[in-house]
Amino acid sequence: MVSISIAMTTCNGALFLRGQLESLAAQTRLPLELQVGDDCSSDRTLEILEDFRRKAPFPVVVHRNFPKLGITENFLATAGRCAGDWIAFCDQDDVWLPQKLARCARGIERGPSDLKLVAHNATIVFEGESRRYLKTFWRGADYRPRLGLPPHWSCAGFTQVFRRDLLTILPDPAARALRQEGVRDGHDYWIPTLAAATGSILLLGAPLALYRRHGNNVTPAVEQEPRSRSRKIWRALRANGQAYSDEADVASRIAALLDEASAVADKESRALLADAATRLRSFSGANLKRSLIYADRYRHRRIGMLKDLLLEGAYRRSPAPSFGPRAFLKDLAYALFLPVGRGPPPSG
Repeated sequence: MVSISIAMTTCNGALFLRGQLESLAAQTRLPLELQVGDDCSSDRTLEILEDFRRKAPFPVVVHRNFPKLGITENFLATAGRCAGDWIAFCDQDDVWLPQKLARCARGIERGPSDLKLVAHNATIVFEGESRRYLKTFWRGADYRPRLGLPPHWSCAGFTQVFRRDLLTILPDPAARALRQEGVRDGHDYWIPTLAAATGSILLLGAPLALYRRHGNNVTPAVEQEPRSRSRKIWRALRANGQAYSDEADVASRIAALLDEASAVADKESRALLADAATRLRSFSGANLKRSLIYADRYRHRRIGMLKDLLLEGAYRRSPAPSFGPRAFLKDLAYALFLPVGRGPPPSG
């Protein structure tokens, strides 16, 4: 039977914490335990946690951090104290729907043996307003094979239920959280990165949590309005060569992190991490070439880049990260019809 621990972090969360805790107690499939890492709260957070601990239908352990750890290290340290085979990250200010753990556990039990991560959709709720809408990160239920998602893919921490052994791949996962400038919640990226590199992932289309937005959230806001059809079309057709260059940079940095991880990982994970790093470097190179289709002023060189990508198989449909046929049609149009003389001169 699948055992799932909950890893919650708190920091002055008294305003919304009680509602979240009540939603954990109302799960149709109870967790093995609730582990809480409190980051030096000065409000009633600890009092609320202690009151819940006394009456909760499962064990509750509260650990007080001194000094303050910060978001990523607090989440990973709290997860490291969990005893379950699977761990669910939990924010202090959301609400879980009653069937969340049951649906995730069912997906785990039915999934492939190398399943590392389950992630689900959510409903965004604006506190003090009547607005709410479904944030659809993906549709349906879909098992993705190892490296079957783009290398820059990640998902919000509160949507994740992951296999505990991801934390044991590295001796000190908190110290190796994904190092991206400006990323405060690195656990959101690091766990999916390790999961995609070492096993398969299950995406659940069902919204299994209410993501409350109230102006004082610790984690950054996701996009707060659904995209219109015209906006989606514009985003698909724009000449976003810089975006492809940025993707190349992200993939290259993740590859470097996985190389670092493979050097110290356990024997079973070492080859998987090294292979993932190699494939990410290839993806990075393809994205860099793609960016030049939109930057080079000379048509023959743009067409040459497109030919290189075709010969490399970048546009083929496959489980591995690829651009896809629609991306090819877009790149072909820009390679052929971008007016000669436009765009910055090629470097070098």
